[in-house]
Amino acid sequence: MAVVPFQFYTSTASVREDLIPEITNISPTDTPFTSRIGKTTAKQRTHEWLNDALEARTAQTPQVEGAAFASTTRAARTRLLNYVEILDKPWTVSGSIEAMDTVSNGKTEFRYQRDLRRQELANGQEYRCVVGHSAGVSGDSATASQLKGLLFWITGNADTATADRTLTLAMLNNAAQSCWTDGGKPNILFTATARKANLVNVISTSYGSRELPGGSGTVDQRVETFYGEYGGPLEVVLSRDLDSGSLALLETMRWKLAYLRRPNIQVMGKEGDRRSAQWVSEFTLESRAESANAKIQDISG
Repeated sequence: MAVVPFQFYTSTASVREDLIPEITNISPTDTPFTSRIGKTTAKQRTHEWLNDALEARTAQTPQVEGAAFASTTRAARTRLLNYVEILDKPWTVSGSIEAMDTVSNGKTEFRYQRDLRRQELANGQEYRCVVGHSAGVSGDSATASQLKGLLFWITGNADTATADRTLTLAMLNNAAQSCWTDGGKPNILFTATARKANLVNVISTSYGSRELPGGSGTVDQRVETFYGEYGGPLEVVLSRDLDSGSLALLETMRWKLAYLRRPNIQVMGKEGDRRSAQWVSEFTLESRAESANAKIQDISG
């Protein structure tokens, strides 16, 4: 007797979908620069601060006993400024989607979108502080204001070239020496991915050891901390936003993220059959002492 096959093996009408109740998102959310610098408050859209300096160490002159008092003119303080800029991240959720049973990591769809937009805002602040505008834009009713970015602040200790060149140990030591001479104490070596890989070549070229044997049969070939001839150790910090041909020696205590308005939610409320809101942040970047930092640019290897 022939066996009658099951006739409904191709039917999907009664088959439930197999959808796990979690959402995977591996988009990067690291903010290595803005997470490491201090936070302060701005009170105007043009944010200003003062820098001062001591006279040169060689400027002091020995005096005779009983010398008459004579005052000297001191250098004026330097007033610096940066412009506050606004970032926003809006979202809208329909009444229908809020009523549905959606996969949103245990949250309502509104809250799920809220949290995603907050991460995007943090990423945006990092990008704007690192990249920013070359000089800053004050803005007006028709033009958005823009802050002056990290590398554009560093002008005193800037190693640039007319063509791309290979990173060398001498470049790193010269940059660190320039900071030390000006009184700076950089604590991080801020670099893009390609330049971090080049650090291995810089060290191995000078010290003859490209592969460092580790324990349990492993081999380490990386640079996590750079010890140069000047100053203290520099933690090597990767940036997703820094120009691939640049790296910077930064004293993070000399930078501040200044908020006119810290990240906050502005709720639009019900708009017909939907709810809308936006994250808003108004901020700028303070460079308290640019000469405490250095940059090396135009690197291709």
